[in-house]
Amino acid sequence: MKKDDFCHDSRYIPLPSPVKLGCVPCWAGHQRTSDRRYFWNGMKRGSRELLLWQYTVSGCGMVELDGKKYPVNPGEAFLLTIPEKHLYYLSETPGEWEFLYLAVEGDEAMRIVRQLRQIRPPVSTAYASPETVKLAWELIGRAVENDFSTAVEASKLAYSFIMSLICGSTASGNSSGNDLLHKLHQFCISRISEDLSVEDMAVFSGYSRSHFCRIFRELSGKTPHGYLLELRMRMAARMLLSGTSVKETAALCGFTETGYFCKVFRRFTGTAPAAFRRKG
Repeated sequence: MKKDDFCHDSRYIPLPSPVKLGCVPCWAGHQRTSDRRYFWNGMKRGSRELLLWQYTVSGCGMVELDGKKYPVNPGEAFLLTIPEKHLYYLSETPGEWEFLYLAVEGDEAMRIVRQLRQIRPPVSTAYASPETVKLAWELIGRAVENDFSTAVEASKLAYSFIMSLICGSTASGNSSGNDLLHKLHQFCISRISEDLSVEDMAVFSGYSRSHFCRIFRELSGKTPHGYLLELRMRMAARMLLSGTSVKETAALCGFTETGYFCKVFRRFTGTAPAAFRRKG
């Protein structure tokens, strides 16, 4: 591995359980590599049956299965099993590949992934819904920190992850797209007084910044920054009309400088905040 590569990796060894668990996390990690030697063969990783999920944060990977090649672009994930006649590796496209990965074992996990693979291709955005990516980050973080006290606790979180793969859908469909926008709206409202950024919105949605911006614009017709600013201005207008002071309104809407808030508000409404407030 090159010096500019990194890997936050954890091999999670399940704690003893009084019963056999059908869904147990084994590996979890967050890695970035530009090493062309990054190459895995699904038939050369032992006989232990595993579900393998890998999500592209940035860059591009490649999967080969049944004579076909599937690029794994940002916002997409692959779902494979071990052992299986597949290959996956760093794409020939210049640059690095940053990804999250999880391996899960257990009869129930394998049953579900085999059914999913009958109705979906091995690489899909359907395996990379915001909920799935969010649960993956939680699993990775807790595994790296060795934060599971029991095997049952780890299994519950892994099972939630598997369920999210079943329910997983992407912003390409109207219903899922509307759901993403609704969740983002609630997220922005809940943190409107903070220094909320487009990066924060992307992380919440489970996408890289560039992929998130593209999806958001396709869904809403607006840039994330423009949407957030418009949301702040609408909230500011309601606050001012209800009698909230200009200074307090600026702070509650996430502006650290009242003067800048006044400038932006006037650009949006054509009226200074103080004058707008008097109309209320």
